Parts: sequence; structure tokens; C-alpha cells
Amino acid sequence: MFKWNTLILALGLALIVSNAAARPKAPDFGPPMRVLIVRGAGPDCPSNCPEWISLEGAFVKETPALFRKALEQVGARKPQVLVSSGGGMVDAAMEMGRLLRTKGLEVSVARTLVEPPAENTAPKKTSQSAVAVLEGGRPSVSGAYCASACPLLLAAGKARHVALYARVGLHKMIVPEHDETQHVRYFKTRTLMLGDQVISKETRVVDEQDLVTHIGRHSTSEKDYRKVAAYLDEMGLPSAKVVEFMHKASPDGMVWMSRQGLADTLLATDAQTPEAALGLAPKVVAPAPAIEASTASDFRFPLTIGQLGALGVIALAMFAAMLISFRRGGWPGGADQRRDPPPLS
Repeated sequence: MFKWNTLILALGLALIVSNAAARPKAPDFGPPMRVLIVRGAGPDCPSNCPEWISLEGAFVKETPALFRKALEQVGARKPQVLVSSGGGMVDAAMEMGRLLRTKGLEVSVARTLVEPPAENTAPKKTSQSAVAVLEGGRPSVSGAYCASACPLLLAAGKARHVALYARVGLHKMIVPEHDETQHVRYFKTRTLMLGDQVISKETRVVDEQDLVTHIGRHSTSEKDYRKVAAYLDEMGLPSAKVVEFMHKASPDGMVWMSRQGLADTLLATDAQTPEAALGLAPKVVAPAPAIEASTASDFRFPLTIGQLGALGVIALAMFAAMLISFRRGGWPGGADQRRDPPPLS
């Protein structure tokens, strides 16, 4: 006798084919990252204009794919990467870092400005380009910073330029408050049996829906820090020192790194401005790492050359007077302290 068996599979099977996605409710790191290919104005334009890739905004899950398209678009050329970001998704920053290291590109903490603003300087995107191209951009360190997840991208640079007024910040990692959406499918299976033998089996989707789960903000685990440390080791940086800086500030705070900290962690290879790194200005000699830009003036001698000369003349005159007095048998002003030798008996 033929017999139909009907089975409905819901959540258990649906989780296998679901596409879970995390969508932050309120991004903590600003708007999503804008990726641009920029051609700046310079003395060698238009034949040999400086070119760079501008990254500004938060690292989101779509950013690595867009960055990959930008790298494909520039082809064999090796433009520098200018980044200014308050952070975002750690995994996205590390994925982009690996792409950047494979390409062998340099990184500067800097923004991209357009001066003067004009309609024809707006980013342009053609049918042949996946990433918009901006003509006539200008690099600037003013207001540039690289914080939270951003230093993971910075770590991947072949050279890492952090000018004196650019800021690099670290803090403890956090998973922000967000909703996780699982797309669930319900399946119905009909099996035609002849005794214990399966004659035919038919499976079809009878329903599907999105199940939303709210995930509260929570700290990451030590496993996540080990993952970041392994990435930093891969990039050739002292992972223990970088992770130590991360633990110095709460997720709501930030430790802004000194020149000494940038040197100790190797997050900065020099203090070149983005203009100098791009060849738009002469390269400068960076100060010693331990001397902060804000306190360098404390180490300067406060007297002018003329004042130093006058002090030298006074010192010589005093030395000469002391020498003459010594030859006469005493120090200046010390005649009343001299003693005559005792009489012979």
C-alpha cells in the first residue's frame, strides 16, 4: 500500500540557510565610509598628477568590497591611502588592512579637501568605474584622526605617516547595540512510501519570514583580542604593546597616543605630512619620538644670542678678577679673613 508521509521543518533547518546580518541601530562611529579615488592638483598636472585613495567615515560591512573595487580600478598603480575615521567594524578594518598590505601601499592619517569648491570638482562616476573619482583634491592633516578600529588599517601600511597634528586613538573593543535579523524558511516534505521503501520525496518552501533579535551592547571576549593580536603580528607590529594601549581606555573613552607611543607600537614610521608624503611639499625631519609637538618648546633655551654673549663677557671678567685675587693671596672680599704666620720662637 502506498502511504504519504508529510513533514514540516521550520527553524532548525532554516538556520542552515539563513543569512544573519548585524545592523547597528545607531552607529557610534559616524556615517559609513566614503571611498574615493582622488587626483590632486600639482605642478606636474595633468600628465603626472598625484593620486591617492581617500577613506573617510566608519568601517561598515560593505566597506571592504568597495575598497577592493578601488584597488582593482587603479590597476598596477600604487596610490597612497589617506584615512580619517572614528572606527567601526574591527573585521572590516582588518580585511581592508590585508588588501592594503598585499598591494604594498603607504598610509597617511589625513583628510581630503576640495578648494575652491566648485560644481565640476564633485566626485564623478562613469559606467566604467565602480568607485567615484575626485579631481583636484587637496590632502590636509587638519581635523584628521584615526581611532578605534582605524589603527588596524593604519598598521597595514608599507609606511605609516602620522603628522604632528594628526591623532591616533585606541580603546577597548565593544559590540554596539544592534538587531540581528535571521531570514527563516519553512519547508514541507512529502514522501511516498511503499512499505519500507521510499518511492519519491518532494520538498518545497511553504513560508519564510525575518526573525529579529535585539542584542544589547556588550564587551568582546579575550578570543577577539587574540584575533586582533594575531593580525598585528601578521603586519609586523608588537601586538602586546598595541593591545596594552587598547586596554588603557574604556569603550566610551579614548587614549590618544603620544609620539613615543606611536614609535613604541610602530603605528607610525615617521611624522611626514600628507603633502610631503605625496610629493607635493618637501619632506621634513621629524622630531625625536619622545618630544611631543605641544611640549617641544619646553626644551628650547630661552635666551637670545646677544644675551648669551653678554653673559659670556661677564663670566670672563669674574674669572679674571678671581684669578688676580688668588695670585695676591686671597679671594675677592676675603682680605679680612687672612691670617699672618705665627712668630718663630
